[in-house]
Amino acid sequence: MKSEGPKFSIGDLVQFKDEYIGSIESGLGIIVSEPVLVFEHEWPANYGYSDQIWSYDIKVGSNLFKMIPEEFIKGLEKDENEEDSK
Repeated sequence: MKSEGPKFSIGDLVQFKDEYIGSIESGLGIIVSEPVLVFEHEWPANYGYSDQIWSYDIKVGSNLFKMIPEEFIKGLEKDENEEDSK
């Protein structure tokens, strides 16, 4: 899989995915930090993993969650469009 760069930026509205933290914290969050590259590796072509892992600080209500991996969150706009196409 090729490096795509970060998916989110400061001010984006997000929610935690249910399979990670969503069952504990279900509120709407906002990205409050620049993306941080926490891992980069060039996988063999047939693995299908992302070459980069980005993390963000996310504010949900009065709680601040730090260094949350991109794979743990979903953006609102993208997911609404995906559901409409199903």
